[in-house]
Amino acid sequence: MGAWLVVLGAEQGVALTLAKPSPAVVQEGPVPPALATDEGVTQVPTAPSGAPAPLGDDGCRCTECLARWVKSMNLDRRDATRLLTILVATATSPDGLSRTTRALASGRVDTGVIDEIDTMLAACQRQEDNLGPAAVLPAMLAQREIIEDLLRDCSDATRPRLLGLSGRASLSLAYYVYDLGDSAGAARHCEDARRAGHEAGDIALVVYTLCNIARFAVEDSRHNVAVDAAAVARRLVGGCEDRQLRAYVGGITATSHALTGNERQCMAAFDNARHALNSGTGHDDSLAYWFTEGALRSKESVAELQFGRVEQAAASAIAGLDLLDDSAIAGRACCLTRLADARVLGGEVAEATRLVADAADLATRYRSPRLVTALHTSRNRMAPWKDTPAVRELDQRLADLGLIIPDHR
Repeated sequence: MGAWLVVLGAEQGVALTLAKPSPAVVQEGPVPPALATDEGVTQVPTAPSGAPAPLGDDGCRCTECLARWVKSMNLDRRDATRLLTILVATATSPDGLSRTTRALASGRVDTGVIDEIDTMLAACQRQEDNLGPAAVLPAMLAQREIIEDLLRDCSDATRPRLLGLSGRASLSLAYYVYDLGDSAGAARHCEDARRAGHEAGDIALVVYTLCNIARFAVEDSRHNVAVDAAAVARRLVGGCEDRQLRAYVGGITATSHALTGNERQCMAAFDNARHALNSGTGHDDSLAYWFTEGALRSKESVAELQFGRVEQAAASAIAGLDLLDDSAIAGRACCLTRLADARVLGGEVAEATRLVADAADLATRYRSPRLVTALHTSRNRMAPWKDTPAVRELDQRLADLGLIIPDHR
């Protein structure tokens, strides 16, 4: 297996080996125990050997371990952040690492540095799709910190793009910490993203931020905030050609109307979202890259359940499962819980328990408190049948997976 060794300077005396299946860190003196692999620490040469391995799932899984080790070095916050970011967020190529290190030392930022950061932001976002927020939170925090560091000394020419990257990182952090139960932190990150978008003149970033503000408000049942934020997003999105972003605005408008009980406007907004997805220009780097037809059908199932459209909700959830990519683990798990809810309402409790069990299996891969809450909500709908064999078997399955509901012990 090829390994890539990068020496990060005499003051730290640290070298990072990135090689699947797991990373190892080598330094002068003992290797940090937290970073030892099952196979022991690999001794590697002091020069590049073989091709660099990009950070994959294993890379993000080791982020918390790296963060703990960097913290144990007792560096000040700025130096610790720089080191962690170099270790985790820029380790895609020797050239990229060299560019970022020079930029941190000199304060000069070129297009290559910005491209490197852009690539890693996208990688972290897509790894969160598979692993959940906790797995990538430390890397994203470090990435955003390094962007802020570069912003202090950047040129006028590079500032707008760096601001856009800062806003993207802030939005990802908002979602991650919200999922982990920190609503106040999510609001602060959203405000950081909104401010960066306005300063950069990035309307798409501002619109996406407003959509996320509305999304969190829907989750928290703050209907006035949801409706107002969605309304502003609708007014601003007219200047954007990104069809997925326009569709996301339609979807979040629909869910905000569902929260207020306005069924007609809700369904009309979903129609607008579908029209947007089927027209306009697609963007590979869309902030709303994840908002596909499958995600739209999933959101429709939520509203249809709320309005008592049980059969339509089941059909939408099934369509969502058919359309969502296998990598969209959280989306598929949520679809399963919504289909389970529809089956319970339709009297098919045994089938509902099977669907929740399938969603629970996905929840062991994508670690998300909100997803666990959705599982518990679906299970609670089965309370009248708690003594049936199917529900008892589900409870045992949840317990075996470490997802047991305390009230059902």
